[in-house]
Amino acid sequence: MKYNKLSGHGRIKVPLGQKSHERGVPKNGWRIECLCGWNEEPFRNKREAESAYTTHIQNSLPICNSCKEKKTVREMSKSCETICKKCSTKRAKQWSLDNPNEWERQRRKSHLKKKYGITIAEYDQIVLDQNNSCAICFGNLVDSRGFRPHVDHCHNTGIVRGVLCGDCNKALGGFKDDINRIKNAYNYLLKSKL
Repeated sequence: MKYNKLSGHGRIKVPLGQKSHERGVPKNGWRIECLCGWNEEPFRNKREAESAYTTHIQNSLPICNSCKEKKTVREMSKSCETICKKCSTKRAKQWSLDNPNEWERQRRKSHLKKKYGITIAEYDQIVLDQNNSCAICFGNLVDSRGFRPHVDHCHNTGIVRGVLCGDCNKALGGFKDDINRIKNAYNYLLKSKL
């Protein structure tokens, strides 16, 4: 942890009395204050003041800039070190309610990257290459209930194969991507048509 950068804390050095010259020591030394309200005085030299402030920071807890409460380091957000996890979650929820379209876009972007390793642009290109239709049945990708198309990928290698409608994706999943099962099902259907 960087002791000089603890949330809700900040060093303020206040001269006590007039300085003999611009870079000189004030007549009565220095008072060290912190944004949290802590202060000590007087210090004749800068090193003693810095040491006292560092000790204060080492013995202090971060302060959330949102709720203004002292929190443990574990309770502070990793993405924004100046607010706690609870406040960060509240902010994120409020933002998602205020910006539903952007929230959905960010969620989709994150999902595609984490699960399939592709960007939204790559996904859109796959759909465009398939003429906005399912790669297996060539039907409409979006079903009547409005569900988004499914990204089909190899479960062994993780490579994206294409974009499918819900029914075709379920069928492949039911066959567990086993080519022999699919061939057997094909032969079974051919036999039953005779």
